[in-house]
Amino acid sequence: MGGNPISIASFSFSAWIKVPRFINSVPIFKLGDDDNNHFQISSHAGSAGKGDIRLSHEYGSTLVRLTTDGGSPGNNCLTQDTWHHIAFTATTTTIILYLDSVVQDISNTQSGSNAGIGDANTYIGYEDEADRHFTGQIDDVLVYDDVLSAPEVTRNYNAGKRSHR
Repeated sequence: MGGNPISIASFSFSAWIKVPRFINSVPIFKLGDDDNNHFQISSHAGSAGKGDIRLSHEYGSTLVRLTTDGGSPGNNCLTQDTWHHIAFTATTTTIILYLDSVVQDISNTQSGSNAGIGDANTYIGYEDEADRHFTGQIDDVLVYDDVLSAPEVTRNYNAGKRSHR
C-alpha cells in the first residue's frame, strides 16, 4: 500500500505487526520517495530466531538509525509469529522508538531535519526502491500529525493487547 502524500514536521507512527520469519530489511512503514530523504521502519533478522526493528531517517548526508537490537540476550526484540506493537515519534530534533510500549532508543538529531521530507508518499508494507514487500501482518496502523507522549503510546499498546494475542 502506498502513494498517499502527507506533510510532516512533527509526527508519530503506531502499528501492530506479526512477522512469520525474519529476513533482512523487510519494510513496515516508509515516508519519503528516495533512499536519501526518508523515514523507514523495517524488521531485520537477529540471532537465535529473534529479530529487531530498525528505524532509519536519512536526510541528505545525515543518517540516524535506531534499533531494538534483536537477538542480544536481555534486549527487547521481536519473536516470530507473535504480535508486537511498534511506534515512533519524530520532531525536527528528536526521534524515539518504542517496542511494546517500552522506549527502545532515542536519538537527538544534531543535524538534518525531518521537515526536509516535505510532502512525501507513505508506504505501508512496501519499499519502493527495491520493490520489497512485508510478508507478515500489519494491523491498527496510525499516523499522527503530532508527537505522541509516552503515556499515549502506552494507551495505544494497552488498547490493542487483547485483540493481538
